[in-house]
Amino acid sequence: AACVLILFCGCRASEEEIVGYVRFPPPKSLKVINAYDSGEISKECFLHFTVASNDLSKIIVGDNYGKIYQPLARADFRGAPAWWDPEKLGLDRIQVALEHATSAGDSVWKKYIIHDKEGTEVFFMILYYD
Repeated sequence: AACVLILFCGCRASEEEIVGYVRFPPPKSLKVINAYDSGEISKECFLHFTVASNDLSKIIVGDNYGKIYQPLARADFRGAPAWWDPEKLGLDRIQVALEHATSAGDSVWKKYIIHDKEGTEVFFMILYYD
């Protein structure tokens, strides 16, 4: 409930809250490298982390992410901080996305996971909009 409240108020989310957007509770293997919240009402949060590949697989399969075939880059996300650069993962990076409407049906969450071929380094982004 706290995560939803933060999305509506336009406040900056803590690193712990941003990690919760990936999966709550997060896997113990998840180690944050960088985290950023735009603080805007139209919410954008960015996360760079490492994780055990089996934990990443559980997140992707468990939440039913779908594969994106067109390569995504930092330039595709206007509010991305300088360190959020999925191109660092190489041309063989894997990209998946998940879109979910809120229970009221008036807003949408969109999550992106871009990871290396080993499934251990991840760039994550969540976008919330009306």
